[in-house]
This record gives sequence, structure tokens and C-alpha cells, in this order.
Amino acid sequence: HERFRNPLLLQLSMPHCQHGRVVVLSILVIRKHQRFAVRQAVRLQWDRGRPSPGLLVEVSLDGCRLSIPGSGALATGQAVTLAIDEVTARGAQVRWADNGLVGLRFDQPLHNAELDELLTRCRPQADHCNGLRSYGT
Repeated sequence: HERFRNPLLLQLSMPHCQHGRVVVLSILVIRKHQRFAVRQAVRLQWDRGRPSPGLLVEVSLDGCRLSIPGSGALATGQAVTLAIDEVTARGAQVRWADNGLVGLRFDQPLHNAELDELLTRCRPQADHCNGLRSYGT
């Protein structure tokens, strides 16, 4: 399974039979869970090293995306611990790491109530909005 630069689009190239041209088709990838944009300082620990600071930029029930310097040392499938605050830590596996961004899949998916609470903490400026989940993709 190959990781694509834009995870929303999968591009397939195939020769066009009549004219010998290459036709590029874009296929939308349907995601298992809705994603939510957030902005929260986190720490990521791997290989029993010191936790590295990062920024949680997207979260869903089963994983998240981080911006984290030094993520080039991470390997697909590697076990990590994500600390969202002093109390909340989650085990996860690296799905991909590329150019300072990391995709993680949680060892145990979040419950709906946990996701709601996390969105409330990571989007404090939106507390006045009804239904934080209405702003997901």
C-alpha cells in the first residue's frame, strides 16, 4: 500500500487505447470517520525517548494528524504514545510520516463522548457554537 501526497485523491494512470495518451483519473477516497480540524499542543513519545513537542491539527474517532519536527525518525507501524495534556495519553501506531507531518491510528478508538470532550478542549474559541461536530470533513 503506497502513501500518496494528497490522501483525499488517488490518481491512477492508464494508457488510452485509441490515442496512446495517458489519462489521469481522480477517485475520492471515502474515510471511515469524519475528521475535525483542531489546534492543540501535544507531546509524542517513541522508543522510550524524551517526548517531542508537536501540534495536533486533525482528529477523528480512530486517529489523528500531527505536525511534529523530527518525525522523519518514525517508521510506519511504530508504536507511540500521544500525550494531549498532563492527564490524557493514548497509545497509537504510526500510519505514515512525511515532511514534518505524522498520521496516527489510536490503539483503541475514541468514544463519542471522548471526541466531544477533546473537541471542546481543542477548540475553546468555538464553545459558543452549537454542535462542534458540524465543522468536520
